Amino acid sequence: MSSALLRGCPNLRGQSMVHDDLESFLWVLIVTALWIEDPSPSSEEYDKWVNSAEWAMKTTLFPVIGIPSTSWLSEQKRALLFSFSGKGNPYNSFAPYDPVSRLYSRVIEPWSDYMFRRDLEGMTSKNQTPTDEQYYLAILEILRNGIKSFS
Repeated sequence: MSSALLRGCPNLRGQSMVHDDLESFLWVLIVTALWIEDPSPSSEEYDKWVNSAEWAMKTTLFPVIGIPSTSWLSEQKRALLFSFSGKGNPYNSFAPYDPVSRLYSRVIEPWSDYMFRRDLEGMTSKNQTPTDEQYYLAILEILRNGIKSFS
């Protein structure tokens, strides 16, 4: 579910539900691509794990103590989008731990950046929001570029 829908304000940004649908699909991709088995805490790789995108996703979206509220989860998702976009503070960014996850980051990073910027712009400006077709075409371009990078 998109962060805006979790905040209970799908139309606050003046954007269509397409934005929310595309963000929701991105979360499915993120969880699917980054869900790997945790290494043993005694493993030499454990320090790398706790600074990884996979660890950040698991501990943020699925905290051991549970999710306190939907607004809390909304803010956590927005923070993850910013971190996964690669535009944030390098100390708050997460590199993928797993080699397969690294491949998916070629799609997750630009898509997270696009969705974060669209959400932020929709909340802070009066600029015209993209049409449904523009949203779909932008994401399609991101997916095409990701697929091209695999070859």
